[in-house]
Amino acid sequence: MALYLITGIAGFIGSQLARALVARGDHVRGVDNLSTGYLSNLTGINHQIDFIKGDIRNRGTLARACKGIDYVFHLAAIDPINPSPEEQLATQAVNMEATLRLLEAATKQHVKRIVFASAAAAYCPGPVHSPESGLTLPVMSPFGIHKLTCEQYLRNAWHEGQVETVSLRYFNVFGPGQRSDAGVIANFAHKMTSTPEPEQAPVIYGDGSQSRDFVYISDAVRASLLAMIAPKDAVAGRVFDVGSGTTQTVKAVYDALARLTGYNLTPAYQPPRRNDTAPPFADTAPAQRAFCYTPEVSFYDGLTETVAWCRSPRIKRGNTVSAGLVIPSSQPKTASNARSDITRDLKQAIERQELRLDYQPILDLESDQIVGAEALLRWRRGNEEFQPGAFIDIAASSGLLLPIGKWTMREACTQAAVFQGAIHPNFRMAVNVSPLQLEKKSFANTIEDALVQSGVRPKSLELEITEGIFMRDFAATQANLKRMKELGVSIVVDDFGTGYANCNYLHRFPINRLKIDQSFVRPDLGRMQVLRAMVAFARTLKIPVTAEGVETDRHLVYARTNGCDEAQGFYIGRPMSPNAFIRLCRTRQAKAPNPNNALFKQRQIAGIVGILPNSTA
Repeated sequence: MALYLITGIAGFIGSQLARALVARGDHVRGVDNLSTGYLSNLTGINHQIDFIKGDIRNRGTLARACKGIDYVFHLAAIDPINPSPEEQLATQAVNMEATLRLLEAATKQHVKRIVFASAAAAYCPGPVHSPESGLTLPVMSPFGIHKLTCEQYLRNAWHEGQVETVSLRYFNVFGPGQRSDAGVIANFAHKMTSTPEPEQAPVIYGDGSQSRDFVYISDAVRASLLAMIAPKDAVAGRVFDVGSGTTQTVKAVYDALARLTGYNLTPAYQPPRRNDTAPPFADTAPAQRAFCYTPEVSFYDGLTETVAWCRSPRIKRGNTVSAGLVIPSSQPKTASNARSDITRDLKQAIERQELRLDYQPILDLESDQIVGAEALLRWRRGNEEFQPGAFIDIAASSGLLLPIGKWTMREACTQAAVFQGAIHPNFRMAVNVSPLQLEKKSFANTIEDALVQSGVRPKSLELEITEGIFMRDFAATQANLKRMKELGVSIVVDDFGTGYANCNYLHRFPINRLKIDQSFVRPDLGRMQVLRAMVAFARTLKIPVTAEGVETDRHLVYARTNGCDEAQGFYIGRPMSPNAFIRLCRTRQAKAPNPNNALFKQRQIAGIVGILPNSTA
């Protein structure tokens, strides 16, 4: 059984994360100096965790806390509003110096992974942001500087081979159990559910038009758990947003809570606060791709639960007690045998053929036609829909990953034959391949069998791998890649630009296509020169380029005008069933625009000079 350490365990997120881990049977140790957290947040599980009251700035405390630990959730931090110079020194010691000491202790204890709680404050003010580009942007608040610096320390620790690290930029997390001074929703909800007094009316700074991304606590916890078990190649050393991907203005929050509570007093308006700026919404697409994070609780459902908790007689004004949240059903509810239950059900799903594949379209940017699909694995367990990030780690550790991979390859090739008959004879099918599969000598036989049984030509099959594979020095991996070249199967490098491998592998291995990570396909991030350099580099090697994460018309124009050959993303089509996929392709064939029309030329010229017309999406 894994042993987890949570720093800041008595805080809002830390206590709920502890509850989720205890509920599924894991062993939990927590450390907190109780400067901002409360032991009452751990009511009900306090006898099931190993609690250390101590300060993470103390090396002795950290050495004791990290002893025997497998995984660390690092949440402890201080975020004062407009701190004085003296307060800045104190908060820097907690936020930055203690993080370095935690890295030191974790490395000595051979901790497997650290998931770090960063924050949206690590972005510069304004609407433009990306977790992969934020490292170069100016930050206004000291807290944001601390978080950004810690992300760099953690990234470097992974790069230097010390410990796997993942940074999650939480946006405005809210929900039952939150202190009244910890966020705008908590503040408003506490005041609106207490005795209405005009002098205690909620305060709105500025005019209330500032937008925020609010994410419910159970979604934030679920994202943290998924990031901890995600494949190393997908998350290690990276930064991800955790939010809802939607926005609400502060005034809209006030109005919604007023309706829910029946509150009828006018808010108190005060001048805007210094440093009261934030990016409007989280870009959750990278987290969805890397570890299948998708927010599940709507904003209004979250508000309803928060108001119900604030009205509960369990809470004491000015303090907090356990929220007793129920984590969504995708989290195991019983504890000790949850993992074995999933393993058993997954094995039965393979035997009963209950797994399925959805298909996401790939668009050729010259012909404006769908020329391929990426096969994406799904599993329905009862009433619950699982994506790979929720079960692939269990599959790998239980020996089920290889049979799942074999089934996926056979099913994808069979469906490719159907698509070739219904859409186009040269239709391509892309299938993700794990490092574990490539390390097996039997992998080449799996591919050959799937091709023979389906009748699909080898050149129609694309195997998607990540750059991390090329950092592995396994003879079997290299032999399998060579065998794929001999068979005529294509090799595609997925999420290109995010790995740490030396690009010499593009010369040494039979690479047929690059999929550029979506963080480089964003018009407003100032990365046009990087994207063009990648495309130019691929051109010299005669390797076609696909732009990933195309989610708006603007992204599509950007990819097209910067030289990408193909595009994939929600704007073109979400993952869908085979029948829906065929209908989409036929509809597009009937309505395909002429790339020589005036609008395309306008956009192409605009893209070349770096100015894009307004999006229609």
